[in-house]
Amino acid sequence: MTKKEAELVRSRTLRQRAEAEAASAEPDIKSMSYADIAELVHELQVLQIELQMQNDELRRTEQELTESQARYSDLYDFAPVGYFTCNSRGIMMEVNLSASSMLGVERMKLRRKHFQQFVVGEDGDTIHKHLQDIFREEIPQSCEIRIKNVRDETQSHVQLTSILRETPEGLRCRTAMTDITERKEAEEGLREST
Repeated sequence: MTKKEAELVRSRTLRQRAEAEAASAEPDIKSMSYADIAELVHELQVLQIELQMQNDELRRTEQELTESQARYSDLYDFAPVGYFTCNSRGIMMEVNLSASSMLGVERMKLRRKHFQQFVVGEDGDTIHKHLQDIFREEIPQSCEIRIKNVRDETQSHVQLTSILRETPEGLRCRTAMTDITERKEAEEGLREST
């Protein structure tokens, strides 16, 4: 069902409900004076104008919300760093396209997956501690770990910067994941040259 069709169905349903209520509260027009009828018609006209103004405002607000959602989606999905939201157990609830690319898995397939399954070996302890700290201390936390890309089986060094936020579903860890592989390789090159 298209958006217009759904709106038409809602409009018809609302009209039917209004007609049913109006029928039960119908005034006896025959006993009303001309002045009372004129006042009633004027009141109905004012109410109609008010409803039209409210409808226009609702449409304007809906348009603003649609535009805001599009901007948010653009900022979140196409950011140059990976973003993901997880619960206290490290289960990813939301993932942007950059994080999906870094992990080498389709975004929809990452939902409800444990982030730790993408962490290389002993760095699993680091991510476990990172999550414990963020949920216990409730202050921003950072750590550096290695992750593996499932698609091409490469490893990358990443920095995770996380904050804790209250959501309708409960406390969630929001994490920015930045690729620092080049920096780590440069540091290793310096160590080897000295």
